Amino acid sequence: MADNVQTQDTDLDLRTYSTIAALTQLARMMGSYQGRKNLFWVSESFPVALNTTTNFLGQKLPADAMRMSNLLSSARIAVSPVSVLGMDNGTSLVAFSGQPPDPRVQYFERGNLKSAMNAIADQTGGQAIVGTNDLAGAMRRDLDDSANYYTLAYQPQNKKWNRQFRSIHVELARTGDSLAYRRGYFAFPEDASPRNAMQELYTALQSEMPESSALTLQSKVELPSTQHPSVLVHATLGAASPDLAVGTDGHHRGQLLVMLVASNGDPLMSDSSKAKSSSDAPPQTPGVLNLDFDAAQYQPVLKSGIAFTQQLSLPPGRYRLRLGVSDVVSHRLGTLDMPIAVPAQTVKN
Repeated sequence: MADNVQTQDTDLDLRTYSTIAALTQLARMMGSYQGRKNLFWVSESFPVALNTTTNFLGQKLPADAMRMSNLLSSARIAVSPVSVLGMDNGTSLVAFSGQPPDPRVQYFERGNLKSAMNAIADQTGGQAIVGTNDLAGAMRRDLDDSANYYTLAYQPQNKKWNRQFRSIHVELARTGDSLAYRRGYFAFPEDASPRNAMQELYTALQSEMPESSALTLQSKVELPSTQHPSVLVHATLGAASPDLAVGTDGHHRGQLLVMLVASNGDPLMSDSSKAKSSSDAPPQTPGVLNLDFDAAQYQPVLKSGIAFTQQLSLPPGRYRLRLGVSDVVSHRLGTLDMPIAVPAQTVKN
């Protein structure tokens, strides 16, 4: 019996962290798309509960879950959990054990389910859909309700970044109406350490990961020539993408991690060598772009973006290049895929 309980706990932990990772990646993918996005999460259970700093069992909320909640809100993704259990008739959560259901256990499980769903919806501005058999109709009504929305913003004056939950309350002057909005945020400090941003960039560069779009990228590939034997990628980062702090001297400053990798079905290859790693991860560290623009330099950057060039030495063959950029302060990511074919011989210009 103890082994079964331990196995269930391990499975729940795996589901929890895999769900957090998936929703975090989704937020990074959708970050650059304007406007509100509705995400219907259809399931019979929800392993992530965003009840401030602890869940309904009194367990401490993982820091990754707090960051995920903030990322979803920053990307304007309203998550609406949808329970497929349908109308609650008192037996909807019966375990397939052949034994009569325990009403006390069922009551506790139903309460946990609704608590988790409401917490996810409240923290992202969505609506929990539970206790109905008309799932399609409920989702249609939720879409209709969210067709019109407003974006409100403010600058927190409390500079004590202690990871605690801070509530947000919005009121309407007219009574009788209701609002669906983000109920708060987790006060995370601006972590300017490249270590976490580097690990996040490594993950985003993996060949099986979808593209991230929180930072917008454009590029032009230049194949090897006799003048330059490496593949060159001339890239432009949208000026509005990174978070640039304005100093007292009027300079706009920030720090980016940049890396270019290539994949052809083998482990990834990265800058300045043809050596391959022993695992599906870049063997070297990313380059660092320290941004520092005065007022005169910043105006052209606003119009044209931030230009930079990366290079790779590759043997002849077909590859998928992936360029990755990570904002060290905001932890926002952008990746871009580029299929290329490096010829066996280059023609002298």
